[in-house]
Amino acid sequence: MARTPKTQSEKATLAARRAWCYLVLVLISFLCLFFFYVLVINSTRTHFEIQKGFSLLPGKSLVTNFRNVLADANIPVGTGIRNSLIVSACSAALSVYFSALTAYGIYAYNFRFKKAAFAIILLIMTMPTQVSALGFLQLITKMGLKNSFVPLILPSIAAPTVFFFMKQYLDASLPMEIVEAARIDGAGEFYTFNKIVLPIMKPALAVQAIFSFVASWNNYFIPALVLDSADKKTLPILIAQLRSADFLKFDMGKVYMMVAIAILPVIVVYLLLKLVFNLRSRRTTLSVLFGIWVLILIFLGVYLVKNYERIEEAFDRGDVEWYFNKTSGWHGAGVPDGIPIRHDTVRVETVTLGDSTLRDTVRIEYYTE
Repeated sequence: MARTPKTQSEKATLAARRAWCYLVLVLISFLCLFFFYVLVINSTRTHFEIQKGFSLLPGKSLVTNFRNVLADANIPVGTGIRNSLIVSACSAALSVYFSALTAYGIYAYNFRFKKAAFAIILLIMTMPTQVSALGFLQLITKMGLKNSFVPLILPSIAAPTVFFFMKQYLDASLPMEIVEAARIDGAGEFYTFNKIVLPIMKPALAVQAIFSFVASWNNYFIPALVLDSADKKTLPILIAQLRSADFLKFDMGKVYMMVAIAILPVIVVYLLLKLVFNLRSRRTTLSVLFGIWVLILIFLGVYLVKNYERIEEAFDRGDVEWYFNKTSGWHGAGVPDGIPIRHDTVRVETVTLGDSTLRDTVRIEYYTE
């Protein structure tokens, strides 16, 4: 039990320590959130604005970047989100359940080579994924499982890191007397595990479900080896494809918007898992969700204020459409993204850039007086 400070010097020392701790925490929080803020800001800016440098205020191309991402036929964002959700959700569920089941078996039963089994699992945890990638790829190719989600989901049953966390949690939180009492009352082993042990492990399940989901969601290496068809690719693969596009058509605004779209489901899943598994934090979680909505409304308010005149002009004129800059990656070409253009003031030219290594056709849209 902490001792209550009595003298003024002790109180001053405690206040100084608290202030120092808060300062360190604020600095760490700033470093964590600053790069996320840069991501959100750059997702509203054009390729040329991003190349100019960092800006504290959002740009004017939020809607344009979003529409450009959705309109890109080579990068099916909706399909990528669906695939990533399927793989990540199934992997997290299997990983958490079977790791908890394995940890319970090691914890609750005494059998020969129990310590050896625990040590082998920990040794497997130290093996990098890249070491077994070639053999894994050859195996699934022979089994006819290439270009499917099965090799991405089923191996998550064997998750040594999740198992180790569950085993340590059981050692600290589950008295064997509860298990023995259930056995005396006639409960089966699976009934005991599913109805008694799992509810006790709710905090550990929530933490590892979040970590497993995020790890599977961000996984690029194995899905890039396994998946070939465009309708099976996950979001990290699509982001890498967008990043490695032709430099003449490369758009950093689209890349930042794509990454922002990819991060949003992870935040939602984190808040939902925290809300479901930790009943005491529901009020806090709801407050966080409300704060996110307030930040979104403020962000949209700033965007509308900065673009008020252009938006008002677009709605006042019936002959105005929103055009996208198809050549934002080519310096000096095209109209700035999202500018309303009259049909009769646009002239379209076709310019062919050709040499021994590059042939491309660029469509240029711009004003004529």
